[in-house]
Amino acid sequence: MRLKLWRAAAVVLLLAVPALAHAGKGLERLDGFFKNRDAVLADFQQTLVDERNRELKQMHGTLILQRPGKFRWDYATPHRQLIIADGKKFWLYDADLEQVTVRAMDTTLGTTPAVLLSGERPLQENFVITELGVRGGEEWEGLEWVGLTPKADDAGFTRVWLGFDEQELRAMELTDNFGQTTLIRFSNVRREASVDASLFTFVPPPGVDVIGEGEQGVTRNK
Repeated sequence: MRLKLWRAAAVVLLLAVPALAHAGKGLERLDGFFKNRDAVLADFQQTLVDERNRELKQMHGTLILQRPGKFRWDYATPHRQLIIADGKKFWLYDADLEQVTVRAMDTTLGTTPAVLLSGERPLQENFVITELGVRGGEEWEGLEWVGLTPKADDAGFTRVWLGFDEQELRAMELTDNFGQTTLIRFSNVRREASVDASLFTFVPPPGVDVIGEGEQGVTRNK
């Protein structure tokens, strides 16, 4: 499978989580980033590497995030895939496979970081939060890092690191239970007071298979 979409979904949903306490420069940037309620727009480069740091796959696309609970994660290359949350439902669309998976937000999130989308549960209830400071290497210059370790055994990943410059989130690293790491670098990050609400609406194209919420098995959209 070209992309483990539900793993990618966990990454995306984590971006919608509200931030919390202060304890250092990294946590201050984490808190400031998520307290800003403006929409976040960015380009991204996503790389999957194995436990030996060998590159397995690279993808590019764009992200639009509007809290609370709305986002559009659009993979443009090498394969067209789209993840959309409209606040009630969660859509995963693979254009090449002509397949859409849809779930209600509450059932989709389970024990992943996505349970925090509502903002009703403090981040520290589900994660051990660690101030990591500055990492070495030119590509990380100026970034302050925060580590999130899930408390749940069934989270699907062992850690998430977030790297911030003085204003925005610039990098994310997520390591799964198989030792593979997803590296995401954000560029052209900007803020807007609001974005077109239709960007968070998904209508399955004609002829695609629709799997999930409210469906009995697989149906083909006409």
